[in-house]
Amino acid sequence: MKMRTLLLLIASTAMLFSFISVEKNAAPTETVQKSIPIAQYYEGGEEALIADIQKELVYPMMAKRARKQGTCVIKVKLHADGTTSDFQIVSELGYGTGQEALRVVKTLQFKSPGFDQNHNIPVNFSLK
Repeated sequence: MKMRTLLLLIASTAMLFSFISVEKNAAPTETVQKSIPIAQYYEGGEEALIADIQKELVYPMMAKRARKQGTCVIKVKLHADGTTSDFQIVSELGYGTGQEALRVVKTLQFKSPGFDQNHNIPVNFSLK
């Protein structure tokens, strides 16, 4: 009986240490997107796309009062001729940020990619 208890204790301790070592070496679950793929079809590239979004963006008053900051994501379908449609708010911060991000993305003009594709466009809201 004592031998069985001792073996059970050793086995459970070994499992505990194996879980701890796996947890330390685990890869992060969140990845940060470093580029915006749709920017290759925007005149001036990614820097121009981000600058034009920020220039056109009007921070919603309720979001300012609530001190909401972060990124809204708008899904858009880019057609072969460079036109856009099927806009959808994928994520938002609330307080009117999603609607403002949607309005800004609808104003963007893209070059012709030659085929239809879906893209997500991040719109950053930051209080300075």
